[in-house]
Amino acid sequence: MPAILPKNERRRSSQAIRLALEATHQAAVAAGLPATELATVFGSSSGDGDVIHAILDSISAHVPVSPTHFHNSVHNAPAGYWAIATRSHQPSLSLAAYDATAAATLFTAMGQARHGPVLMCVYDASLPAPLHAVRPVMPPFGAAIVLSSSPGDVPFGQLSVGLGSPDDVPSLPELRELRPVFAGNPAARLLPVLEALARRQRRRVVMSWTATAPLVVDVTPC
Repeated sequence: MPAILPKNERRRSSQAIRLALEATHQAAVAAGLPATELATVFGSSSGDGDVIHAILDSISAHVPVSPTHFHNSVHNAPAGYWAIATRSHQPSLSLAAYDATAAATLFTAMGQARHGPVLMCVYDASLPAPLHAVRPVMPPFGAAIVLSSSPGDVPFGQLSVGLGSPDDVPSLPELRELRPVFAGNPAARLLPVLEALARRQRRRVVMSWTATAPLVVDVTPC
């Protein structure tokens, strides 16, 4: 339960929103930058499955849709809660690119970071039945990184991105225990990048993106 959410918003928030808000809060604190100075880029492959399920349940039962569920149904709901919690007026983008969401979010945030510090977040909560049968997402996963062209006092590493070739094989986490998470949640496709940063490791990470070219992320330790 993210401590930065005011009491009323905390009560109204869903699992997906809480996941995104906790990840972004931890990243902003670790970066040591005021949240009000950070533009944001949020990415989720499936949006808020619990809210979608609740709305569809209401419609099929011919009962009014909950105003809270309707409020949370938009794809940029976590970005809105972040702005409320931090009183931020910075620009924000919310993306969805199915299984390529992590790559698309990172690429977009890297472009934005040329103009100022950016807080990027990828997240996907588990979908309830029966949605889970057609879109299995397990387990819940959320991660956030602060990107800046002018690193602060505690940089983890330097990232550069480009396009690879169709022959490039997508990278897996080196730690085998992380591979089920990587395979089970589209947001977790960011794990090889996070792993290299955490290990202060120089690494070339290939992330699936389009049918013609993957995204290549070169990680260099600071």
